[in-house]
Amino acid sequence: NSTPDVLASIANYLVHYGWVRGRGWGFEVTVPQSVSCSLEGPDQGKKISQWAAMGIERVGGKGFPASELKAEGFLLMPAGRSGPAFIATPNFYVLKQYNTSDLYALFIGHGADRIAHGDQNFSGSWGPVGDLHRSDIAALQRALEAKGYDVGSADGLPGFKTRR
Repeated sequence: NSTPDVLASIANYLVHYGWVRGRGWGFEVTVPQSVSCSLEGPDQGKKISQWAAMGIERVGGKGFPASELKAEGFLLMPAGRSGPAFIATPNFYVLKQYNTSDLYALFIGHGADRIAHGDQNFSGSWGPVGDLHRSDIAALQRALEAKGYDVGSADGLPGFKTRR
């Protein structure tokens, strides 16, 4: 019933689901046009040094920490080219154990960065992605499934498999 108890419970939960101590959730990045959005997803991890070799850079001119270069990262583009892009660490997917929404995990991770490091808003802006409702996306997912595409599940949430 206290703030320390709540924080300890959350930390225990994250560790239980595989949180790697010393790593953050991810980095906001710029992605050159030569890198396809189809490389997004937790099934297409690469060493962060490999993403950097493809021209992906952290925003604001910061380099990736040396301790991260040999570690695995995953391209995350929740709004495709119409929004900010990220290299997520496995810890991002630990956050998704609580709530499977990419945006939920993204905003929890970013909120933690703002508290811990004074980070500001995302550098990339969220552009218009259309006026689709969750029911529209679910209908699209069912149609894609009927054609043999793997969209994860027809839940109305545009996850990485739907975005591909």
